[in-house]
Amino acid sequence: PDAARALFDVIDRQLGEAKTRTDVAVTIYDFPDGVARAWAGRPSDIPAERIRTPQSWFVTPSPQGLRLVHVIPVSAGDDAPVGVVATEHALSPAPAAGTIPQTDYLLPTAFGPASLRLGYEGAGDQPRADVVLLKGPSGEVLVEAYISSAQISRARSDWRRRVAAVVLGIVAVTLLLLIGPLMDRRSFASSVPHYRRLTLLAAVLVTGAAGAGWIALGAAFEGGPGAHALLLVGSASAAGVIALFASPISRLRAVIRGRRRPPSAARARFALTHLLAGAIVAALIVLFEFVLRRALEVGPVDLRHFSLHPWSVQRLVLLGGILTAHMATLWAATLVFAASVIYWRLPRRGPRLIGLWLLWAAPALLLSALAVTRGWPLPALGLGLAAMVCAGGAIFASRAARWFRHASVAARILALFIAFLVPSLLLYPSVNFFTLRAVRSIVAGQYAVEAQNHPQMLQDRLDDVRREIDAMPGLGELVRGGSAAQSEGRATEGAFLVWRQTALARARLTSAVELYDASSTLVSRFALNFPEYTGTIQTPRAATSCKWEIFGEAAPFGSEERRMLHAEKSICEGTGDSARILGSIVLHLVPDYRTLPFITSQSPYFEVFRTQGGAPAEGTTGSDVDIVIYGWGLTPLYASGAAAWPITEALFTRIYQSRDPFWTELDRGDARWHVFFSNDRNGIYGLGFPALTLFDRFVHLAELTTLAGAVFVLVLLATAGFTWIARERPRVGRALLREIRASFYRKLFLAFVLASIIPVLTLAVVIRAYFAGLLRADVEAEAARSASVAQRVIEESQALQRRGGEPLPPASDDVLIWISQVIDQDVNIFQGSELLATSERDLFASGLLPTRTPADVYRAIALQRLPSFVGEDRIATLPYMIAAAPVRAGGREAILTVPLANQQREIEREVDEIDRGVHLAALFFILLGAGMGLSMAERIADPVRRLTRATRRIASGDFDARIAVRSADELRRLVDAFNSMAAELKAQRSQLERTHRLEAWAEMARQVAHEIKNPLTPIQLSAEHLRRVHADRGEPLGPVLEGCVSTILGQVRLLRQISSEFSNFASSPIARPAPVDLAELVVEVVDPYRTGLVGRVEIHNHVAPPLPRAFIDRTLIGRALSNIVENALHAMPGPGSITITAVEGDGTVVLRITDSGVGMDEEALARVFEPYFSTKATGTGLGLPIARRNVELSGGRIEVESVKRQGTTVILHLPTSA
Repeated sequence: PDAARALFDVIDRQLGEAKTRTDVAVTIYDFPDGVARAWAGRPSDIPAERIRTPQSWFVTPSPQGLRLVHVIPVSAGDDAPVGVVATEHALSPAPAAGTIPQTDYLLPTAFGPASLRLGYEGAGDQPRADVVLLKGPSGEVLVEAYISSAQISRARSDWRRRVAAVVLGIVAVTLLLLIGPLMDRRSFASSVPHYRRLTLLAAVLVTGAAGAGWIALGAAFEGGPGAHALLLVGSASAAGVIALFASPISRLRAVIRGRRRPPSAARARFALTHLLAGAIVAALIVLFEFVLRRALEVGPVDLRHFSLHPWSVQRLVLLGGILTAHMATLWAATLVFAASVIYWRLPRRGPRLIGLWLLWAAPALLLSALAVTRGWPLPALGLGLAAMVCAGGAIFASRAARWFRHASVAARILALFIAFLVPSLLLYPSVNFFTLRAVRSIVAGQYAVEAQNHPQMLQDRLDDVRREIDAMPGLGELVRGGSAAQSEGRATEGAFLVWRQTALARARLTSAVELYDASSTLVSRFALNFPEYTGTIQTPRAATSCKWEIFGEAAPFGSEERRMLHAEKSICEGTGDSARILGSIVLHLVPDYRTLPFITSQSPYFEVFRTQGGAPAEGTTGSDVDIVIYGWGLTPLYASGAAAWPITEALFTRIYQSRDPFWTELDRGDARWHVFFSNDRNGIYGLGFPALTLFDRFVHLAELTTLAGAVFVLVLLATAGFTWIARERPRVGRALLREIRASFYRKLFLAFVLASIIPVLTLAVVIRAYFAGLLRADVEAEAARSASVAQRVIEESQALQRRGGEPLPPASDDVLIWISQVIDQDVNIFQGSELLATSERDLFASGLLPTRTPADVYRAIALQRLPSFVGEDRIATLPYMIAAAPVRAGGREAILTVPLANQQREIEREVDEIDRGVHLAALFFILLGAGMGLSMAERIADPVRRLTRATRRIASGDFDARIAVRSADELRRLVDAFNSMAAELKAQRSQLERTHRLEAWAEMARQVAHEIKNPLTPIQLSAEHLRRVHADRGEPLGPVLEGCVSTILGQVRLLRQISSEFSNFASSPIARPAPVDLAELVVEVVDPYRTGLVGRVEIHNHVAPPLPRAFIDRTLIGRALSNIVENALHAMPGPGSITITAVEGDGTVVLRITDSGVGMDEEALARVFEPYFSTKATGTGLGLPIARRNVELSGGRIEVESVKRQGTTVILHLPTSA
C-alpha cells in the first residue's frame, strides 16, 4: 500500500492541474504482469502485448475516443524493466452514447473535422491528396488525417460569411452612432418641421441599424440566430424608436397649448377619441401577448423562474427579448394615450381625470372580461393591469416631463429605472399565465400520452428488435461451442453483442437476451436491470419454431411478480424443411416506467447514455413533473417522487366514471400540486407539478426586479458609451459624479445604501455557503449510507450462505442487479484496479465506461483504508456523486461503489432554492436599508439644508432667521447653537447700530457744542458790558433794559448748559471702577436737592447699609444718578415724591429710583434712551443716554419701567466689588 500510495503521489505531482482533465490519463503497470498499480484520469484498457513492448507511440481506438498512447518502460539501472508508464491523450473524444462504439473518428481542426485513419487501416501506405500524416518520433506513421476540398471550400465560405457579418456589424454600429449628432441638432432645433425631420431621420437610422445587425447575425450563425434573437433585436429597436418619439409628443403639447379645447366643447368626440386610443392600446398589448405565447412555444425555457441561472445563451436572449418587448409595448401604449390628449385641455385633478382613465382602460378591461368568461388564451390580469398602468402614466405624463426637465441627474436615473421596473413587474402575470399553460400542455399532450402508451411502446420496440435480430448475421456462431455455465460464471459477450445492436440498447429498456445451443442449454445471457433470481443454471428448453413466438408471462421481479413480454425463436441454418436448428434466442421485455423519457433516472449512467432526449433539464418546461401510476386497487405501482398523491373517494369516483382526463389540485405534504389524471384498463396515471406559493411569487418578483436592474445597467452603460462617442452634450456620468460630490444629502444616502448593501451581500454569501455546506454534508452522509446498505446486504447474504454450508459464489452481475433494485441505485464492485461485477454490465462490456477503478476511490478505500468515501466523478459532461465502501465479495477484498446522480441534482436544486431565497432576502433588506437610509439621510440632511438656507438669509441681512428641528440629538444642539448665534448676531448688530448712532450723535454734539460756544462768549460779554454801562449812566433806560439784559444772560447760561451737556455726551470718558459705598454716594447726590424741593417734592432715600460695595466709577455713576433725579423732577410739575431703594442681587446691587410723575406711554418708553429724544419742551434728551452710557461703562446695565400717569422707575444693576 505504501508503494502504491507513493506511485499515486508521483502521478499527482507530475500531472499537477492536468489531472482534472478528462482528455489526459496516466497508468503505471507492473512488468511483465501488466497489472495497474497507480493511475489518474480515465485510462483505456491497453492490450497486454502493447505494454510489454519497448518504448513506443501508437494510436488506439477506444470507446472514449481515439487516443494517442505513449508507453515508456521503467527499469532499475541496466536491469530488465520493472514497470511501464502509459500516458494517453484523446485525439478524437467520443461523445457519450448508448449504442455501438463509433468506428469513424474525427479530429477537430480550424477547417472542420478531419477524418482519421489508423495504421492498421493503411494510414500512410501511399501518398494521397488532402492528407496530413501524424508521425511518431522515429518517423512511423501514427494516424492519417484527411480533409476534403469541399471542407476547405466550406471553411473559406464560413470565413467569408463571418467577415461579412463583421462588416455588417460595423455598419450597424456606425448607423447607431450617426444618431448622436442628429440628437444634438434636434436639441437646438427652433422650428417644429425641422425637429420632426430630425426625429424621423433618427428613427430611420435605428431601423436601419437593427436590420443591418439582424443580417449580420444571420451571416454569423449558420441557419440564422433563431426566433428569440429576432425578438430581442426587434423589440430593442422598437423601444429605441419609441423613446425617440417621447420628446416630440411632449414638445408638440407645449407648442399647441393655446389651441387646446375643453372636453365639454365636444363630449362625443372626446369620448370616441379616447375609446379609440384605448382600443389601439388593447390591440398592442394583445399583440405582445401573442408574441409572448409564440416565444414560449418555440423554446422549452421555463420562465416560472426569472433568475439568470441556469446560464444559457438561449435563456438569456429569451429573457432579454421578452422584457424588452414588454417595455416597448407599454411605452408605446403610454405614448398613444399621451398623444390622444394633446389637443384637449384637461384639469389637473378631479373626476374628469378618472373618467378619462376609465375611457382609456375600458377596451382592455372588456377584453379581459371576455377572456375570462369565454376561455380565450389571454392573460386577463396582465392585460387589464398593463392598460390601467399605462393610462395612469399618460395622465401624469406632462407633469412628469416637466419634473424630468428640471430634475437632477440622479433623480432622472431613478425615474428611468422605474420606467424599466414597472413593465418588468407587470410582465409577471402574463408570463405566469402562458408558462402554466405550456406546462399543462406538455403534461397533458405529451407526458401523459407517453405514460399511457408505455405498454404499446414496448410492443412496438419488441417488433423492432425482432426485425433487427432477423437481419443480424452470424447468430449461429454465437450459440455454437456448448454451455457457458461454467464454475466461473456465465458468459455475457454473445448475448450482449445481440442486445447492443437492437432498440433495447438504444432505448435502454429493462430487458434480457438469452442464447441457447441446440441442446437447449444456456450459452449466454445478458440482462439490463433484470436479474436472474434463481441463481442456478437454466433448465434446457425444447427446440421451437424458426419463427417468433410472442406471449406475455409473469416472472419474479424482486419481491413481486411483474408482467413482461416474452419472445423466442429457434436460430436456424438453411430454409424450409432442410433448416437445421443451431440453437434458440429468448427475449424478455419488462414494463419499467423508470425508462419514460421525461423521468430523471436515479442512475447517472442512464442519464448520460439515454438516447431519446432525456429528462427535461433544469430551467426547461416540465423539469419538475412527477408521475404516479396506480392500479385500480389504488395501490401505487410506480412513483417518481418521494410519495404518491392521496386519492379520495370522491376523486376516485370522478376517475372511475369517465375515461376523460382532467386537472385538479391536490396536497402532498406541505405543498400544493396541479395534477393531471387519466386512466385506461391498465391503471390510473397521475402527473403533476407543484403549484406556486406566495413565497415563490415574491421570489419571482425579486428575480424580475434584479433582471430589470441588470437590463437597465446594460442600457445605462450602452447609453453612456454612445454619449461619450457620438454626442457633444455633457456626460451623464460626470454630471452625476459632480452632483454626488456637491451634495451632502446624496453622499449620505449613497453611504447608507452601501452600508446596507455590503453587509447584506456578505451575509447572503456566508449564509448561502453555510447552508450549501450543510446540504452537501447531509447528501454525502446519505450517499455513504447507501453504500453502507449495499455493503451490509452483500456481507449479510454471504454470512447466511456460510451458515447454511453453501460455498460462497463469486460476486455476479445478477446479485448486483438485485441489490440495485433494493437500494434503487446502480452498484459496482471492483477488485484491485479492475471491475469485478456491476449492475450495468452493458456499459462496461461495450467499453462505454472504463473498467478501471476510479483513482480517488481506490486511493481512499484500498490505500488509506477509509471505512467509506464520497466524492465527485464525471461521465462525459454529467457530474455525479460516487459513494464507496470496502466489501468482501466471494471471500476477497473488494471495493463497492454506488454512483448517485439524483444526489448531485438534489444538491444543485436545493442550492438553487437557497440562492433564490437568499436573493429575495438580500433584495428585501437592500431595499429596506435603502429606504431607511433615505429616511435617515433626509433627517440628517434636512437640518443641514435648513442651516444652509438660514445662513444665506443671515448673510443677506435677515437676522430674524431661525431653524425649528424636532430631534433631540447632536443636530438639535447644532441647530440650537445656530439659533443662539443668530440671536447674538442680531443683538450684536443692534448694539453695533446703537454704537454707530451714538457715535454719530456724539460727533454732532461736539459740532453743535463748538458752534454754540463760539457766539455765546461775545453775546455774554456784550450783555454784561451793556449792563455795566447802563448802571454807570444812571440806568436811563430803566427796567426795560434790565429785563432784556437779564433775559439775554439767562438764555446764554441755558445755552452754555446745553453746550455742556452736548460736550459731556460727545466725550468718551474712561471708566475707573473702584469699590464705592453706594449708600454714601446716593446721599451725596440726593441731599443737595432737598433744600430746594421742600414743600413740593419729597425724596425718600431707603438706601442704607449693609450693602456690598459697588465696583463702579464714582464720578460717572454720580453724574448718571444726577441726570435720573433731574428727569424725575422734570416729570413732576406739581407735588410728588422720589423713592430710592437698593437690594443685593446676584453679584450686583439693584438700585431703583421711582417717581410719581406723569409717566410715559409705550412709544415714548421704547425711545427713552435715544439721544435728543425728550418729552419736555426744554429738555435736550441727553440725560438718560448719558446715564446709560455711564452705567454701562462701569459694567452695569440700566432699565426703565413706566406707566402713563402713574410714574417711572429707573433700575440700575451695578456690579459689586466681589
